[in-house]
Amino acid sequence: MSYLLIVSTFVQFLKWPVALTALAFLPSAVWALGHQITNDVLALALVISGAAAYALVWWWQIRRWTVSWLSTFEHEITHCIFAFLTGHRVTGLKVTLRDGGHIMLLGPGNWLIDVAPYFFPTATVVLILMVTVLWIVMINVLRLKVQLKTLDVHGQIQMVMV
Repeated sequence: MSYLLIVSTFVQFLKWPVALTALAFLPSAVWALGHQITNDVLALALVISGAAAYALVWWWQIRRWTVSWLSTFEHEITHCIFAFLTGHRVTGLKVTLRDGGHIMLLGPGNWLIDVAPYFFPTATVVLILMVTVLWIVMINVLRLKVQLKTLDVHGQIQMVMV
């Protein structure tokens, strides 16, 4: 049995249980969000002001940008990532300035590839990974600087192996 067939069967099996579970939890999630926002005036003010600020910035600036294809590219890359993860071969990727984009797969896709951009924040994950790597590098550089400042009795720099 091939990897693609196993993964496709498993993903297809999960489709309705995941959908029904999400649907079952939706009323509770909406109620909890509404309860949190209405009981905390600051949270409500932040949500409304954030939405209004984004709407204004989008209306005056972002909708006119010629780089608006970047969000479409990120959307299509997310489809590609999940196609790869589920064993599909991506044969093409097309992103246009005005007409959106699409990917081409070898063989039939699945629902997980279709919905991936709507629940997986690719740009955020990449940013978190970059910050994590930068953090690890900075910690190691600082550790090395502390080790280099360790002096022996003759005033020479002593390298300490960790």
